[in-house]
This record gives sequence, C-alpha cells and structure tokens, in this order.
Amino acid sequence: MAVPSSGLLRMSGLFSEFNEDDYTAYNNDGEIILLSGGSSGTWGTVNTNSSSYPTTTNPDKMSEFYGYDHDASAASSLTSFGATPTQSKAACGYGTNLPNTNYHDGTGLIAVGDNVYSDEDGESSLANGQYKVGPFVGTYYNIVVSSGEITSRQTCP
Repeated sequence: MAVPSSGLLRMSGLFSEFNEDDYTAYNNDGEIILLSGGSSGTWGTVNTNSSSYPTTTNPDKMSEFYGYDHDASAASSLTSFGATPTQSKAACGYGTNLPNTNYHDGTGLIAVGDNVYSDEDGESSLANGQYKVGPFVGTYYNIVVSSGEITSRQTCP
C-alpha cells in the first residue's frame, strides 16, 4: 500500500513503504533512516516509477512523500479506453457516458484477440461479459470479453 496522498505521515510508515512496500505495516526493525536527495539508502533507492516521489533537492520534506509508492512498476505499455461496467447483454444502448477506464494490449483500435484489463498494470483482467467501448475516431463498439480476451467486436449503430 502506497503512502497516503494527504493527512498525517508517520516515519514508521515511510520506513515500512521502503522496507516492505507497505506503508501500513508499521514495523519496527530498528533505526528509521529517511532517504534524502533521492539517494540510495541501506534498504533501497527512491522508485521514480511512482507517480509521486521526493525531489533530489536537500533537505527533503515529509510532504514530498505524499502518494509515494515504492513498488510502483514502470509506465504501462497498455492503451486506455472508455467503457461501460460489465453488461450481461449487448451494451450499445448504454449511451455515450462511459464511466470506466480500462486498458488493452493491442496497438491502436481495440480488436478481437486483444487482452483487456481493469488496471493500467495489466494485473486484473476484465470480467466476462459485454462492454460498450470508445469512442475510437468517433465510433463506439460492443465487445464481448471471455477469460480476459476480446472474442467479439461489433460496431454500435
């Protein structure tokens, strides 16, 4: 779990984020050392893959750690798209307000055979069902997802 984006920050939580990739672990493995300047410490370096991390200017402020995620992965190679929640039948009638952002591993237009995910890291496949997705160059599609893969794509009227 990453460092909270607001509120009280605890030194033990920052230590736990660096030491165990979990701000809430609050373990006490001894002396707490706060990295400064983004330099390497005895238990790791600042992960610049995190969307938020301390500057390299000393001294660091506690507030620079807001939102820091020590185990954040590199930028995703997945492409985002708008989608409806999971539907049990064709979703073309859903309208154009597509509240969810999902991701696919294809290049460009979403296609049959693309793997689809609910997270930008590609760790959570979309649930089986139908989704209205788009717009792709002004066009919406109904896709059918089975086992995290698009098995069918139809153009919405």
